[in-house]
Amino acid sequence: NAFRLMERYRERLPSFNDDIQGTAGVTLAGMLAGLRITNQRLRDQRFLLVGTGAAGVGIGRLLSTALRGEGLSGEEIKTRQLYLDSGGIVHGGRADLETHKREVAWTKEQLVAAGLQEPLPTALEKVLAAFKPTVLIGTTGQPGDFTPAAIRTMANHCERPLIFPLSNPTSKAECTPADALQHSD
Repeated sequence: NAFRLMERYRERLPSFNDDIQGTAGVTLAGMLAGLRITNQRLRDQRFLLVGTGAAGVGIGRLLSTALRGEGLSGEEIKTRQLYLDSGGIVHGGRADLETHKREVAWTKEQLVAAGLQEPLPTALEKVLAAFKPTVLIGTTGQPGDFTPAAIRTMANHCERPLIFPLSNPTSKAECTPADALQHSD
């Protein structure tokens, strides 16, 4: 209900949703701090957001605002943010998309331009290998989603990947910090 309630009351009541906005703020701050360490720019990153609930889409929305502030166009922003949920890559050809997922869904043309062709990969490792993100964000609530193989795949194409296993409590995190460090070297 988070998106529906925020939309319904946005013009009448000052509102804040921790899942949508709080998690997004903390995640963006973490990304900016990580990029300062690696001496990279936000605008040059590719983001794979695994989980498309309130937190995942909220992160994507704030990230879009930050990227727009760095001069990227709407199309450039969209092609830097790929979403993955339990049904696979979020794209316009899927009939099961909720309203908030439609706003982040890629078109067939965007998929083809990124080298993602039918049949689309569904396993995280295969999506990572095909899309080659530099930032991996998890909001699935599924412990262990960021497997050692997935983390290694991420590190194969990115020397200093930013990995955010955000689900809580920590027993539901996609991986542990130790897992991310160990498997990404």
